[in-house]
Amino acid sequence: MIAGLALWAGTSALESDADFRNAQALYAQREALGNHERAAEAFAAVANHRTDDMDAQIWCARTAYYAAHRLRDDKPRMRHIADLGHTCGERLLSKFTTSYEAQVWGLLARFRNASASSWLPPLGEIESLAKQLEALRAASPQEYSAYMLLGALYRELPGWPLSIGDRHKALTLLTQGERLAPNNAEVLLELAGTYRALGDTANARLAYQRCIDQGTGPEELAWESSDARAWAKKMLAELK
Repeated sequence: MIAGLALWAGTSALESDADFRNAQALYAQREALGNHERAAEAFAAVANHRTDDMDAQIWCARTAYYAAHRLRDDKPRMRHIADLGHTCGERLLSKFTTSYEAQVWGLLARFRNASASSWLPPLGEIESLAKQLEALRAASPQEYSAYMLLGALYRELPGWPLSIGDRHKALTLLTQGERLAPNNAEVLLELAGTYRALGDTANARLAYQRCIDQGTGPEELAWESSDARAWAKKMLAELK
C-alpha cells in the first residue's frame, strides 16, 4: 500500500459545481467500495469538463489511485478506474509542472495505471517512475511523500540484476520520510513493512504499533489513515 497526500480544498468555482458536490457526497461514503469506485468516475467526469483546473485533476487522480488499489483483485474494474486517474494524472504532469502536489499525483496515477495494465507490472515503467520521483525529491527535499513512495518502490522491486530494488535504500528513504512526517499512518505502515522485509521483526513490531496507536493523517484522509491503522493491526498479528 502506497499512500497519499493532503487534499486540495477546491476553488470556489469548483465547489459551486453541482457535479463536483455530488462526487464529494459519494467520496464521503467511500468506505463502501462501490461508492469509492463511483466517486472516482464522478470526479473524472468533472475533471474532463474542467481540464485546466488543477484541483479537479488532483481529486480525480487521487480518488482513482486509492479506488483502483482496492480493486486489485478485479483486474478489469481496476484497469477502468486506473485509466480514469491516468488521464487526469497526465494533465497534472503536463500542465502544472511547478506544483509538487500536481506532480506527485500525476506520477502516482501513472504508477497505478502501469500496475493495472498487466498481472506483472512492467519493470521499465516502474524504474522510470522511480527516477522521476528521485528528481522530485531532490527538488523538494522537505516534502515527505516522495521519500515514502520511493521507499515502497525500492522495497518491492526485485534487486540486481533484474531491477533497482534495494531494501536497505528503502529503509533509509522511509526513515527520512518518517522524520518529516513522524506520525503519518501511511509512512509508518511502509516503514514497518520494510523492517519486516529486512527480517528486523523487533523494529517492525514497534513501527506497526506506532501506526496503530499514533498514526494520523490530514482530516480529509481520515478513512485512508484508518485503513492504514487497520492494515498495521493485521500485519502485526501475523508477525512471528
